[in-house]
Amino acid sequence: MSPETRITPEVRYHLDLKGYHVQRRAFPESTLETLERSLLDLEAGAPSGLPPTCPSTWTPAVNEMRLFNLVDCGEPFEELIDHPAILDWVREFVPGPQRLTEAYSITRGRGIGLPLHRIQSARYYLTGEGPRCDHLTAVVFLSDCGPEDGPMVVFEGTHKLMAPFPYNRVHPDWDPPAHDRGFIDSFMERGEGRGDAVAWEDIPGYRELHVRRGDLIVFVQSLWHGAKDLRSDRVRRSLYYSYSPYHFANWHGVTFSDELKARVTPLRRRLLSGPFIGSRYAGIDTRDIPDCDEFPVQPESELGPRPIVAPHEEEIPSFDRFLEAASMRYSTGAREAAGRDGRCHLRLHGERGGDWSVEFQNGSMSVERRVRPGADTWIETSVEDLVRLVQGQADVAQVFYNGRVTVRGDMGLAMRLASLLVSGSR
Repeated sequence: MSPETRITPEVRYHLDLKGYHVQRRAFPESTLETLERSLLDLEAGAPSGLPPTCPSTWTPAVNEMRLFNLVDCGEPFEELIDHPAILDWVREFVPGPQRLTEAYSITRGRGIGLPLHRIQSARYYLTGEGPRCDHLTAVVFLSDCGPEDGPMVVFEGTHKLMAPFPYNRVHPDWDPPAHDRGFIDSFMERGEGRGDAVAWEDIPGYRELHVRRGDLIVFVQSLWHGAKDLRSDRVRRSLYYSYSPYHFANWHGVTFSDELKARVTPLRRRLLSGPFIGSRYAGIDTRDIPDCDEFPVQPESELGPRPIVAPHEEEIPSFDRFLEAASMRYSTGAREAAGRDGRCHLRLHGERGGDWSVEFQNGSMSVERRVRPGADTWIETSVEDLVRLVQGQADVAQVFYNGRVTVRGDMGLAMRLASLLVSGSR
């Protein structure tokens, strides 16, 4: 993050107090132009021209169009999955491992506003490491949104309230078209907020969020929020990306396509994987789990993220160097790690990470930087942790039993590779 958008103690305090934060100029104009052009093309082709995993809706009462599962609609929307301006907030407030649970657009024209709502399951709570929430949403604005442009409305501090909302969810000044009154009536029959018809502006905590193109709003979904009526001739366009802990399912029943998961980076694939409940294979996709009768369960101590002090990027060598050294030692007759032949799949997360296939066969060791099927052993950890292990800066037992490295399959084959790496790098 840049110094202007860094999550300082003051920024963290204000989000905890109010339930939202407005980050100004979070995205450059070049990014906004690409996103807006791509969204306009999708809207022009909807609904028949959209990918099969991307449904759309039209709500006439609000004069609003939504396109769901945008990440399956092209690279510009994929870039937001792990964009630093968004992901830093996710890592700060959502318990890990985190996953993307929805990504959609809202395009609104002149019409009444969006009734007040919140997500009941989006808990906001305190832990020993600070406040956490189960559903955090980042809103990227592709257009200016002033008082007449249907601005987002929040009620500061309500993300912590347990008391029922005693006010009406629809603004009393709205006059929906006659043919849409049935829609409004059915909406009002669901959930909290069927109380007194008080003007929103008179309810404690009321705040209109006026933003400019390129601004970012991050908010907790347990916060009561909605949108004012749009009275100008502008079209309001915004993108919504929401994140939850690893066991939360996707919203709206959408699924991420196999093609999307195959082409994205390892970090994005982890954010798109899951959900998993019980034994968490954190950071991998179910397609990558080999056939096996039993898998080790991650230790309970790893239910939350463990902060690590990572070395500077220039101090993290490429892991290929360690594999090359190990292969050279093996091929020149250093057989101290002798054992049966087989194939290891090594997956490393973080900067300079990726997938390696290491095969021992007929007295030789071959290394390829790709995924190959039929591995006898799977080893998964971070670049930083494995580099520390290889360089003797971390204890093997501590890293393994803390759940920071996962081994599945032939443990002997994994130890054979580990022995070669250690002896080949010192």
